[in-house]
Amino acid sequence: MTGRGIALGTCHGASLALCEEVKFNQTNVTSFDWALYQTLRHAEYPAVTPIVVQQLNEQSTRAGEDVTPAVVAAIGNAFFDAAEGFGDTC
Repeated sequence: MTGRGIALGTCHGASLALCEEVKFNQTNVTSFDWALYQTLRHAEYPAVTPIVVQQLNEQSTRAGEDVTPAVVAAIGNAFFDAAEGFGDTC
């Protein structure tokens, strides 16, 4: 994985967690107007300084996709921690 792949995966994960929404009813997706589909814009991306730890004994498997789920989880956990004490918790 490259530093650029890490940075782009991080920005995409932040966009997924903070902005993106797909609307649906009981049976179908109802948001078909992708012009209104919100994502982070480049000016809104967080500053990312990737640190690549080279492991020569491990085979590379992907690009930046590995980062995205961890970013979404980290943002979700931060919201949960910040809201602790506000109403019911899981």
